[in-house]
Amino acid sequence: ALILAGKATNYAPDRGPYVPEEDTLENSDVTQSLARLEMNKWLFVNQNLALGGPTVRWVNEAFVGTKNIQRLGSKLSMPILILQAGADVVVKPGPQNAFCRRAKKCRLVKLEGAFHEVLQERDPIRNRALDLIRKHFSL
Repeated sequence: ALILAGKATNYAPDRGPYVPEEDTLENSDVTQSLARLEMNKWLFVNQNLALGGPTVRWVNEAFVGTKNIQRLGSKLSMPILILQAGADVVVKPGPQNAFCRRAKKCRLVKLEGAFHEVLQERDPIRNRALDLIRKHFSL
């Protein structure tokens, strides 16, 4: 409805521009690593790389993409690794689980305690994720 109303480039409801003062570990739903949060915050502010919340169009496209990939899951034959953040409040695990059940060679590994950005997480979680990726790609 928002796209039809010409609001596709607006921030999604309850989202907005990046506010550095609000980007704290206590407010984070993407990482529990203070070092990585501070590194990203520095890049966002000092290198002008900040992204605000998603737009209405981005959210819509994410839903469309999720629906399409669910249909394609059973047709994919390549090895697939899904690293699922166990404490993710951004993405729900249900569609990931459903996709992996359909895909022939899917391996889903739930990283307990991980927030949304598993590669930006605390070292034990991040290191496990990197090890799983290296093994998946035989690196």
